[in-house]
Amino acid sequence: MIAACGSEPATDGSDTDSEGEAGADVTTLVETGSTTVATTDPTLTTTEGTAGDTELGDELPGDLVYCARDSLEEGRYLRAVNADGSGGTNLTDATDRFIVRLSWSGDGRYLAWTDVDAVMTNMFTTWEDERLHVLGPGALYEPLQGQDPLYYFNAQWAPVGASLATSFARYVDPRQWQEEHALWVLDPLGGGVALNATLTDDSVAAVEWSKDGSQLAYVVSSHGELVDGAVFVSAADASSTYDITSGLAPALSTFAWTLAPDGQRVAVVMDHGGEQRLYLVRSDGASATIVDSDPSIFGLRWSPDSAYLSYGRGATVHSGVLREVDGAREWIREGTTTFDWSPTAPEVLYTIDDDVYLLDVVTDEERLVASGVTPGSWSPDGALFLARTDDGESHVVYDRVGAVTLELPGVAGPPEWSPDSSLLAIAASSSVWIEPLDGGETIYLGFGSGPLWRPVEGVPSSYVFMCQ
Repeated sequence: MIAACGSEPATDGSDTDSEGEAGADVTTLVETGSTTVATTDPTLTTTEGTAGDTELGDELPGDLVYCARDSLEEGRYLRAVNADGSGGTNLTDATDRFIVRLSWSGDGRYLAWTDVDAVMTNMFTTWEDERLHVLGPGALYEPLQGQDPLYYFNAQWAPVGASLATSFARYVDPRQWQEEHALWVLDPLGGGVALNATLTDDSVAAVEWSKDGSQLAYVVSSHGELVDGAVFVSAADASSTYDITSGLAPALSTFAWTLAPDGQRVAVVMDHGGEQRLYLVRSDGASATIVDSDPSIFGLRWSPDSAYLSYGRGATVHSGVLREVDGAREWIREGTTTFDWSPTAPEVLYTIDDDVYLLDVVTDEERLVASGVTPGSWSPDGALFLARTDDGESHVVYDRVGAVTLELPGVAGPPEWSPDSSLLAIAASSSVWIEPLDGGETIYLGFGSGPLWRPVEGVPSSYVFMCQ
């Protein structure tokens, strides 16, 4: 039996399949014990240093930070500027090491990144000696120095406040390639909690926060692979941890899970002997409902209010599905697999062939808004959206009715919206600049990459994987 979308699974066994899949209670509560770590614990020591060309005060300067270079031959450093391009401040000294995983804390007070040495061996580039840095009021901090980890994964700030979740690994026996893995929620100034005990041979492959920063979902699996992994949901203070997939199926499909923004449910795809099943599971694991099955289900995305779930399905002929999670409404669009939700309204963009449509899931109003482009990110106020041209070489800004408001020829990478939706920060051709949406003059900042706007309340920042 496949339970209808939004319905509670039966408790009389009718929602339990022949493989022993639990329908009413699928959780395992993982006893984490006392996991709070004092700020003086040597495993979470934080060192302070100085960096950049000015003393850091009570607040980091600027509205925008980017990876700057004085020339293409010189090292990288972090530089902050105001939205009008003024007030340039070097936040760090120049380095030849690569700056990766750059991100702002949810409250906009801290920056985190790791830097690495890139080494070429046998035609492959590997990262060595990875170090986690946090830049904040007064100093440059280096958490976890006592752990001496080899490398970090998934360093992600909570959407609010200044809690940083990071998993890391270190060699127990380098000769055997035996590793220890752990997941922590850190205070950038020192201290934190362990969400999962040390996991020899198992690692945390992905991390997602709830919108309010109270919960995290993550996958624990062998050697970072998502197949045969388990999805856990933990309170950010480590007061509870649930293995929500322990009773569902033997294997987790690659990348196919996501935590709802409100933290109440996890959408997860599990493999059942070649058939994939999409479940909605409560975050405490108390119930799970099958809402779809297909040979291939992928691209799970929640609407910002957690009321709708979108995804693609089909191994050969693809279609996109929009589903109301607490009701019976469903939309199926043949020929598309991805949807881009507005941050402010119950509206979603999708593409069929070369045409972009906007669908209002409350009124069912649907209209063609663009052609020959692929939609990208919405502006924070929901009034505009970016789209990449089919040749991949340029971006265009559209409004909700399909009018072109700005063309950006030669900009292949996606620009970054300012929190007030009035500016775009752009990195292209080894340079960074700010483009006003009102037709004002372009503000050229210089050589660099990876621009990130400081977040404001209710408008999260983005993430830079690696500065070029």
